[in-house]
Amino acid sequence: MKHYIVKGNGEYKTYVDVLEKSSSGYKVRMKQERRWGFKEDIYQMNSSLFETCLRTGYFIELETGEIARYA
Repeated sequence: MKHYIVKGNGEYKTYVDVLEKSSSGYKVRMKQERRWGFKEDIYQMNSSLFETCLRTGYFIELETGEIARYA
């Protein structure tokens, strides 16, 4: 499973975990930091949208050490 952080300049971060890849796209879990904790949602993203987010740098892949800090 790959882990990403969503590029942004806000106070709170959003993380994306790829749960599954299928012919229709990607099943992802988005984990958003909030003042009171985290909010998690599961989404289905089509392949072209996901790959555009990667190509443009909107999703930045996390290294192994960085993953442990947000888990």
